[in-house]
Amino acid sequence: MKYYKTPLNEVTRWEILRRSQRESPERYKKKQFYKAYVAKDFENVDFEKLFTTDTFVWKSIVGDYIVTVSFEGAFQNLYYEVRNWSGVNRYKRITLKMLTNCLSKALDTEDLYLNCSCDDFKYRFHYWLSQADAVYGVKQSVAPKVRNVKNNKGYVCKHLLAVLFGKRWVAAAAKAWYNFIQANPELAEELIWG
Repeated sequence: MKYYKTPLNEVTRWEILRRSQRESPERYKKKQFYKAYVAKDFENVDFEKLFTTDTFVWKSIVGDYIVTVSFEGAFQNLYYEVRNWSGVNRYKRITLKMLTNCLSKALDTEDLYLNCSCDDFKYRFHYWLSQADAVYGVKQSVAPKVRNVKNNKGYVCKHLLAVLFGKRWVAAAAKAWYNFIQANPELAEELIWG
């Protein structure tokens, strides 16, 4: 099984939300009924990878399905904030608010890679996101023949909409990132200021 990760070409979180609201208002309204995270979900984030490749990958259960969201830029945002800091124990000056802002800015402005295990995503959106180079995981090469044939239903299913719309999970992800930094000060110092 070969996995691909290529960027969604200039289609941001906001474009996904606007297009979904415009082209599929019923699905857009359903997003509010799905809880987008639980705190333990961030145990599966590889924060060391975030420092080395600047890639944030998060998987969560939304409804009965597994949603994957990946984006880059959070570490770069942090680095620009702290690159000129000097002295010992610089990691202690990193705040939860700073990390929340770094994640939020990257989520809003960077390319997204998305996936959901639901049938709606599989049969309506997977192919079209593959064409936009926005799928996290295996690309689909066969166009839908029954559902969303003309790609006029938005980009994503209601489970992904719940995650992208709410952003309540960003603070919890930032808290997990903060805890990682505080628990691994030598590694954080090395990876940030090298």
